[in-house]
Amino acid sequence: MIVYVVLSTLAALISGMILIVRTKRVEGIKYGVLDKVGLALNALLLNVYLIAFVPFTFIGLLCVPEYSGLLGALGYVMAFIVNSWSLVFCLGLAFSVVLRKKGKSKLSFMVQFMGLVAMVVSFVIFALCYESLFSSLN
Repeated sequence: MIVYVVLSTLAALISGMILIVRTKRVEGIKYGVLDKVGLALNALLLNVYLIAFVPFTFIGLLCVPEYSGLLGALGYVMAFIVNSWSLVFCLGLAFSVVLRKKGKSKLSFMVQFMGLVAMVVSFVIFALCYESLFSSLN
């Protein structure tokens, strides 16, 4: 799973940077208060996500399906969902910047929190499936 996390994070970072660089700012748009708050929150959330990367990657490494068959397939699906949080936070911040450049302040503000939602969903799935669908450390 560590290979999936690293490759998906790198792919999201590269594609997010390409999106940000290739999107041109729409002329005549003036950034309002929500845009300035969103810009500051992007910087804050980037730091939060960078700090959370190591513990959530460790949680993802603990997501090893215990069973085979249908329960094993369900365990792998849940493991991929838990390990996809970094993909969501990278693309969420990139789409936030792109939408702000296009003048969609409210949508840009909401999209930047996709990473937090993905972190919560990942942790809830891990907490619910650990020692049931996922094998334990012991």
